[in-house]
Amino acid sequence: MILENSVIRMKDSRPLCYLRSLRPIRAFGGLEDTEASRENLAAWSSQTNNNFNLHILPGDHFFINSAPSQLLQLLYSQCTSKE
Repeated sequence: MILENSVIRMKDSRPLCYLRSLRPIRAFGGLEDTEASRENLAAWSSQTNNNFNLHILPGDHFFINSAPSQLLQLLYSQCTSKE
């Protein structure tokens, strides 16, 4: 299995390009995040012709600090799924 990841730093969480990906997109956000809204994260669904999953975890923009084990479980399940 090849694991590809991209980290894009931007002012907000809206999709940047207009070309749809054939790869699935998994988006993660914080429930109390005031910088990346659920709506902005959900907009990434328009950037793929494949599956899109949005996971909202407890915490703010740095939910990785407040829900690390939940995030790791989700990442592990996404990486090991046959989807």
